[in-house]
Amino acid sequence: MAIVFTSMAHGSVTNSAASYSFSAADNIGTVIARIRVGRNPAGIAYNPFNGYIYVVNSRSDTVSVIDPSTNTVVATIPVGRGPLEIAYNPSNGYLYVTNCGSNTVSVIDPRINKVVANIEVNMPKEIAYNPSNGYLYVTHLGDHPTSMGYVSAIDPNTNKIVAKIYVDFYPSGIAYNPSNGYLYVAVGGVSVIRVIDPNINVVVGTIYLGDTPHRIVYNPSNGYLYVTTGADNVVVIYSKPSSSTSSSPARSSTSVVSTTPLSSSTTTVTTTTSTTAVSMSSSVWQPLPYLAAYVAVAVIVVIVAVAILLIRRRK
Repeated sequence: MAIVFTSMAHGSVTNSAASYSFSAADNIGTVIARIRVGRNPAGIAYNPFNGYIYVVNSRSDTVSVIDPSTNTVVATIPVGRGPLEIAYNPSNGYLYVTNCGSNTVSVIDPRINKVVANIEVNMPKEIAYNPSNGYLYVTHLGDHPTSMGYVSAIDPNTNKIVAKIYVDFYPSGIAYNPSNGYLYVAVGGVSVIRVIDPNINVVVGTIYLGDTPHRIVYNPSNGYLYVTTGADNVVVIYSKPSSSTSSSPARSSTSVVSTTPLSSSTTTVTTTTSTTAVSMSSSVWQPLPYLAAYVAVAVIVVIVAVAILLIRRRK
């Protein structure tokens, strides 16, 4: 079911350098309609060409087309198996749907509300359009379940993959940041955000979170990126706009400015990190996710050594 609501001005907000607090009584919107669509609706996109809303139904293998003037479904489009997300491409007016179950990306022509092409990929999840080069970027779990995840760049003119950028295990959310032209990818397997320069299609930085990231979105009003995590938090990331127009990987200052628990009204400010140009190979090692394992091994070694000394002394 799709829910429609109106937004209204909210109440007072206390804003300081260390915390934000919100009144539980703030009324920021009103539900005005509930629209019946397919089973388990997931991704959603607005199409400015016809003004319709497109909703992905992951368990119905369809996309529902909603006319917002009447809040009714005016068309249902069959796509691949297990569709997840959808993105609008303003360069050709098409919509692109990732089908994780059938390993395809369906291309929808909104003029006729039908699939006009299917792009063969492997285990696609999220998708984002990059206006700087016109490519669509798709996150993939990997070529098979045990392989490293990657991001593919798809040229909509040919419907072909033109680049693969390996980012580590279990990538999911992806967002484009117009302030510096980079793409930000949530990589749940190692609890980081990878930063991709689409001019050269390589990873140029890493932001360590400590929590498992899922989805990510850019806010043009303040330039921040917001990341949902497995610890019931939303992490807020600030990325300084790029001052260079060069296509080479430039150093970009990136800060995690706050972590907001969803069950609380208090925001705690975290430490600042920075992203630098890095080289990614087919096997990526990052120290933070394995630190706990190394500490545990060290503790075991110390315990065993002490036990051996005690045994020798008793003899």
